[in-house]
Amino acid sequence: RIKDELLDVQGKIKSQIETHEAKIREHEEALQAKVDSIRNLAVFGEYETPVSHQLQERLNKAKAIDIEDGYEHRKADAALAQMETIKMLESRLVERRKYEQEQKELERLRKEKEARERADREEQIRRDAETKAKQEAEHKAQVEIATAKQAQEKAQREAEEKAKREIEAAQRKQYAAEQAAKR
Repeated sequence: RIKDELLDVQGKIKSQIETHEAKIREHEEALQAKVDSIRNLAVFGEYETPVSHQLQERLNKAKAIDIEDGYEHRKADAALAQMETIKMLESRLVERRKYEQEQKELERLRKEKEARERADREEQIRRDAETKAKQEAEHKAQVEIATAKQAQEKAQREAEEKAKREIEAAQRKQYAAEQAAKR
């Protein structure tokens, strides 16, 4: 009976110890979660690439954390986590800004290249149109010259034929007159 009472008391004490240890564990886990939350500011999803303003926001949050007495005996861990997180975020922010600046520059160069190529194409089209117009004008002029030359040659042939007919008619008339005079 005394043994049962002692076992009952022992069970109650064990239960209280276990409850107290569970509370201590929960408290330690809560403190660790606070420290981890600082470190998690520098963590992004596996497929997430943060842009500079996201990094800047997290950096500002990390810098704004007040490592006060609420961290209890984990205060040094929290301070270290804050320092490492700030350092990591600052480093990533510098790299990201550099990358974003390079991308802007590449985009500017790409647009300049496109504009240059477009201008070159337009200039080529203009030159081609100019060349074509010049060739068409030259062709038209050659056709006009050839047509005029043909018209001139035709007129000259017709004039020569007319002159030849007139000469022949005059010769026939003269021959007829000579024949009439002989009779």
